[in-house]
Amino acid sequence: EQTLAAPLLASASLFGFYLVLQYTDLDLRAFLRAYFGLVALACVSGALTEPARSLAPGDLGEPDRVVDLPRWLLKDGEGEQVSLEYAPSDLGALALALALVAYSSAHPSDWALANVVTVSVAAELMSVISLGSFGASAALLGGLLIYDAFWVYASPAVVGANVMVTVATSEQFNGPTKLLFPSAHPEVMPFSIL
Repeated sequence: EQTLAAPLLASASLFGFYLVLQYTDLDLRAFLRAYFGLVALACVSGALTEPARSLAPGDLGEPDRVVDLPRWLLKDGEGEQVSLEYAPSDLGALALALALVAYSSAHPSDWALANVVTVSVAAELMSVISLGSFGASAALLGGLLIYDAFWVYASPAVVGANVMVTVATSEQFNGPTKLLFPSAHPEVMPFSIL
């Protein structure tokens, strides 16, 4: 059920962004920049943590520090204390991730770094998704194929515009959600988008 809901939720999000871009004067840039910045920071930091731990000299890579998270962060505010364990090298990974994400956000034309951030987000998301079975994986991929084909090829006939291209090429929707490659025809479009 969750696997089949993913393409539907993705469709609702994509079409919602399209409607906001087309029919309102609402500027989503600040909200999306903050949201995607936090997501990218968490994902790039997560991708850099293990390499930083393995390269750190001595005990700097050992997760021996503990921070107790406040109980109000828990769903019901009750239950066992939740603790976060970290190594000193994790702080270096976080600082490097912050620098990479900030630079990538400030220089969107640096397509190679933007792609590194995007791949980090994709890898982190794939690491937290557990589909459980081949059937669930096949259902998810089949649903995402239909989602992609509809919004790229069928949306012009249904909506009157290519929803996927409109959202993907919008200046407001600029985040680690697409891979960019220099275009063969930069006068038409500076980047090819995947």
